[in-house]
Amino acid sequence: IVDKIQIGTMFLYMFCLSVYSVHVFGDNFSFLDLVDKAVLLECRHFIPRLSYEHQKGERGRIGVFGGSEEYTSGPYFGAMASLRTGADMVYIFCASQAAIPIKSYSPDFMVLPCLDSDNALDLIKPWLERIHGILIGPGLGRNKKIIQNIIKIIELLKEDDDGGIPIVLDADAFYILYSHPQLLQGYPNQVYLTPNEAEFKQLASVILQIKTVDAIDPHEHLRTLAEKLGPKVTILLKGKIDRIAHGDLVTCNNMRGSPRRSGGQGDLLAGCLTALVVWLESAEFWRPQVHLTHPQLVSYAASAIIKLANRLAYRDHGRSLLASDVLAKIHQAFNLLFNEN
Repeated sequence: IVDKIQIGTMFLYMFCLSVYSVHVFGDNFSFLDLVDKAVLLECRHFIPRLSYEHQKGERGRIGVFGGSEEYTSGPYFGAMASLRTGADMVYIFCASQAAIPIKSYSPDFMVLPCLDSDNALDLIKPWLERIHGILIGPGLGRNKKIIQNIIKIIELLKEDDDGGIPIVLDADAFYILYSHPQLLQGYPNQVYLTPNEAEFKQLASVILQIKTVDAIDPHEHLRTLAEKLGPKVTILLKGKIDRIAHGDLVTCNNMRGSPRRSGGQGDLLAGCLTALVVWLESAEFWRPQVHLTHPQLVSYAASAIIKLANRLAYRDHGRSLLASDVLAKIHQAFNLLFNEN
């Protein structure tokens, strides 16, 4: 009887998957020819339903730590990607010189110019109690005072007895790890890194102590690097094929994005991922029917959304594609992948 139930469950799962594929993808199948539909079906478990009963902030309050005198677009794209993915609120913690430019970009988030303050930790600490997820790195720069303040914030978060706040690290946040490779050890919650190939090789060179950068193989050393950084670290290595490592598992997203490489695309992925990570944190536990961990599932979802948004935007803009064009396609990509409508 048990065997019959298991067989019946398997056939029901495959039937639902086939119906889902036809209903969702339809005429857009050419855009999704390399997507893993079974993984997408699993990802629906952590995507919250919209409801008239929810209050502002319940679906994600995110803190973006970035923005310096030189770089202001990074935190904007990260914050807007989180909001366009579906997070409710975003706070941007930036350097004082970056506040006015960032505020002028959009009225949709709160901007707090305190990252370069002498008492930054005291100013930021009360806000951490409101935040569900943190993105560190976009436009952060390499100002010594800001770097030291970020280290203090991460050390403070490591002391959280309630499980901590999940964090996503991107861009200049990796510069901190180059000199503080043990920083993530003992972090109480999940940590996600979103390096490109150059950033990954630099991380691997420093942390795995590989002297020749050319000897670093992304697939071979990805899992080793994730394990070395900490047991709760997931690495989403961006590229033509996105590779995702967590624990002893490495999976790939083979979806095609676009051949255009404009500034800000990585910030969009990091912001999208942060919103999804917050949803995963509040979702009810379920046992995936695919051989992936929960952090890998949420990373795959973010990768799929941004790759598809890239491809949709490239169809319209071609060589002229900008990060803002990709940002505008996140809603459509989300709907195609997860049948939001």
